[in-house]
Amino acid sequence: MSLGDQCFISYKLNWYETIGRAVVKNYYVDAVNTDESYGRCGFVYEAGDLYFQGFRGNHIHIPSDIKINNL
Repeated sequence: MSLGDQCFISYKLNWYETIGRAVVKNYYVDAVNTDESYGRCGFVYEAGDLYFQGFRGNHIHIPSDIKINNL
């Protein structure tokens, strides 16, 4: 958000009550510059052991305000 405030990037945040059947009640980044989420595809983080990188267990959806706690 700081980069957006400084006009280095543009972004779009959207509030979601649910994603599928999961209750999330949080903001998610849906666009950064010209890259925009589409359907169920969007911006995600990988967290955990490198052995499980890619789609082998670490591909999780984390809202924008949780990332700082996940470093």
